[in-house]
Amino acid sequence: YQEEELKHLPHTKIWLQLAEPVKKIVEEKIAKKKITLEERSEYTEKMNVVEQLRHLMKYPYIRKRVREGKLNVMGWYYNIEEGEIYNYDRKRRRFIRVE
Repeated sequence: YQEEELKHLPHTKIWLQLAEPVKKIVEEKIAKKKITLEERSEYTEKMNVVEQLRHLMKYPYIRKRVREGKLNVMGWYYNIEEGEIYNYDRKRRRFIRVE
């Protein structure tokens, strides 16, 4: 996005800025390997799920309840075209298809 384009959309600008870490991750991936636009989109969507999980775990009350086993935070990726759902496994650091 261009700064000037969002001058009159401050909330949209803030929302897009939250995705900056994901953008950097994706750009690094692309620099190392050529991928299709479809692969880039899927990777971006998945990395956004991972980033949002990281954001949630920054809240002390969420982190505490997760450690205590009182709360399970899940990150799902929906592949609408295939009708599949993937859950992010933080221990294995990958998405696993939900059966």
